[in-house]
Amino acid sequence: MPKKPSPTKTREVASEVAQVLVDPKWEHVAWISTYDLFAVRDSDIANGEILDEHLAIAGLTRDDWDRVLFLRSALTPEHREDLVDALEHTQRQGVVELLAWTCETLKEFKAALKKGEAGESVQPAIDYAMRRFIREPGVAKKLASRAKSYATSAYGETWNKEGEMAWRALYVSDTPESADVIGTMIKQTYVYTNMGIKERISAAAAKRARMLKKPKPCAKPLLEAAGESYTGEEFTHSAAVIDPAKAKKVIEEKWKEYTAHTLTNNPASVALGGLLALAPKSKAYIDAAKKVLPHMLKEKQNVCWDDVGHVNGIVMGIERGKIRALHPLLEKVVKWKITGSPFDNHGKERSELAAELVRRRAQRALDA
Repeated sequence: MPKKPSPTKTREVASEVAQVLVDPKWEHVAWISTYDLFAVRDSDIANGEILDEHLAIAGLTRDDWDRVLFLRSALTPEHREDLVDALEHTQRQGVVELLAWTCETLKEFKAALKKGEAGESVQPAIDYAMRRFIREPGVAKKLASRAKSYATSAYGETWNKEGEMAWRALYVSDTPESADVIGTMIKQTYVYTNMGIKERISAAAAKRARMLKKPKPCAKPLLEAAGESYTGEEFTHSAAVIDPAKAKKVIEEKWKEYTAHTLTNNPASVALGGLLALAPKSKAYIDAAKKVLPHMLKEKQNVCWDDVGHVNGIVMGIERGKIRALHPLLEKVVKWKITGSPFDNHGKERSELAAELVRRRAQRALDA
């Protein structure tokens, strides 16, 4: 995550905290955790920065996010007492988030929460704030125990949201427990559903898996998911990174099944991206990309999030495989400007964010 706000405005802690105490957004921390998650999830392209396209998803302003970054960097133990007083009188989740940044240890944080009479309503913020102390003994395990019900109940109609912030705290961290709860989320959500939020969290979990230091717990569900017709590029590429030998076999079988009649179908496109990464010298896969990708790039109006993902998968394959023969296609991707579909259950803004990220990926591959 970026550590400093953009240098466009002079800020003071007292005035920024005063804004926190009246801004309705700060009654909760879900929006803050969402943008932290974006920063981590897309760090492979955006280097931890929050882009304008990220902000558009929730209608946030740059000033909103810069306030978060400023306070995280500027708060010190000297500000703790004022925030303890604010917590006692407001019970705002956002105050808990800020209070954590005035504490160097979990012991200090617990003492501040007790003094501020933190109630049950701020427990989600406490869960999320615990990431700041993730390296202290027992913290990650306790978060995992709270996150477990959220991950395991994601399959089906009844979803227990109680441990959501604990799960997010582990997502933006990198511990063995992070791999466990992310692997569980992949397992519970990769089966097709028309529920947009589950599709997005499943893809985010799949992408995060390949960034983890010890992703082994994610391998099995990723390999299972990669073979299905309805899963996207993040499952395929993470499986290919974490267990390339097994992934190649699974993806080749998927490719053979779905290219029996035509190359231009979604499962074949997703498989192709993985195979370009795993077998970059294959003339068959390179020739297929030359046919498939230009066909995808013709779509520029009302483009859905999933469709951008298919382009992304092939671009990832070209980049990971370092296939210079396909660089002319990347030049076309860099110029691929789209508008998202207002009818997409993921929202047009997410399509437009995904397109910006894939353009940046294509340019990076060209510059390498």
